[in-house]
Amino acid sequence: EFILGASGAILNYWANWKDLNWTLHVKENGNIQTSSSNGAGANTWKGPVVIDAGKTLTMRQSYDTKNDLLMNFTGEISGDGAVAVSDNGTGRDINVYLKHANTYKGGTTMSKGVLHATVDKSIPATGAFSGTGGKAFMYLGSSGGWTAAHAHEVYDAATPNATSEALSFYTPSGATFSDNVTFTTKTVRVVHRGPGTLTSTGGFAALNDLVNDGGTWK
Repeated sequence: EFILGASGAILNYWANWKDLNWTLHVKENGNIQTSSSNGAGANTWKGPVVIDAGKTLTMRQSYDTKNDLLMNFTGEISGDGAVAVSDNGTGRDINVYLKHANTYKGGTTMSKGVLHATVDKSIPATGAFSGTGGKAFMYLGSSGGWTAAHAHEVYDAATPNATSEALSFYTPSGATFSDNVTFTTKTVRVVHRGPGTLTSTGGFAALNDLVNDGGTWK
């Protein structure tokens, strides 16, 4: 077990190409960051992550100001705490891939970077999603991707923000997805990012802003 036990503690990856199977226990507000590697499969935390109540695990990039790096989480992230994706002054976007259904309850906050929620429930609906910057993609139409009902649960629990495009539907290349679940009446921007196809059959008229940023939205 690896413990982040001091406020502001940093766990730093450096060109890691081996899956780490340890449990990561976040007992104080802490950071996990990568300083190198942007190849697929790099910087993979395979073990479970547990975040204590009232604490936040911040996922971020460090040092490299020339490249957008990445990290993968293939184990469950659980506990009563929160997840944040942000910058560390590099001006670059960390790409965080969540590849497991997660159950952490403290919410998800985006301020910088890209959060790839590649499987169903990888962003929990328990605890609101909020975003002042960055982008979060909920993958639709891919193997293990989100169901319409679960994707809507996250949207419906999101903190209303009429200008942020942080939370998005994403259809990968060649993927198609049909959505017929009704959104609640909130001023949350609904964004589709491609390059696949999203077909909507209901529930969008009550929302203020619909944005298609790539791919096809019918």
